[in-house]
Amino acid sequence: MLEDLIRYNSEMCRVFGACVEIRNTARKLQKAATEMELLASNGVVRAAKLTAGKGRSFRVLAEYLTEVPVRVQPEIDGLEEICTRLAANTAEGSNVVRLFYLLISGLLELRRSQQDFDPDEEKAARFTRPEEIEALMERITLAASDRHLAENAVQVGHLSEATVQDMRRLLRDSEDAIEESWRKLEAIQTVARTARYLAQCVAIEAARAEAGRQDFETLSSDINTTIDELEATLAMLEDASKKGRSLLRALILEVDTA
Repeated sequence: MLEDLIRYNSEMCRVFGACVEIRNTARKLQKAATEMELLASNGVVRAAKLTAGKGRSFRVLAEYLTEVPVRVQPEIDGLEEICTRLAANTAEGSNVVRLFYLLISGLLELRRSQQDFDPDEEKAARFTRPEEIEALMERITLAASDRHLAENAVQVGHLSEATVQDMRRLLRDSEDAIEESWRKLEAIQTVARTARYLAQCVAIEAARAEAGRQDFETLSSDINTTIDELEATLAMLEDASKKGRSLLRALILEVDTA
């Protein structure tokens, strides 16, 4: 059982590593959003320099593109907040696991010192269920010759139960945060697809244009390059999120069914 807790804490550290990976990758999105903003602004300026009427379609497209970073930024900020939340949860979770380890170790050590102790009592138990902790407290109090010792054991047992609830709460909240990160990623992917479509429109308009063709063909190409980088970053984020979600679900299943 104690070996399981050590492994559990190790898995929490792996979740923390996935959170760091998500955060670091999410910051790359900021760079792509900034580049998109600069390209769109450049497009507006170039369109304004064209002869009246001829640059109108380019200007409209470029102005649409300037909205892309505005739509992406809240999602990027949201990912940063999620990463902060996950990091806090995993750090607190590790502390909770260590506390639980100490509490249960103390109770088991006390129980082992009692004359009627049977080693089979702890073979199948992990003590992450309230009834298992209650049963352990009951055995200790029934066999205890000292009333104060029995009372202390009950207090430690109740604290152990509270730490299990804390573990469940932190894991559930972390799972919710991971799911929220998926929604953020999907929103960014939608914006990226829109930006790529607008880049294609710019390329089509550039092919028809007499003036400024080269400038806007270059603009379209640069936008597509930026979107490629954005989508590659999103793919890395998706992998990191999958890793974190898989670890969390395994831990939740272990705590809930142990």
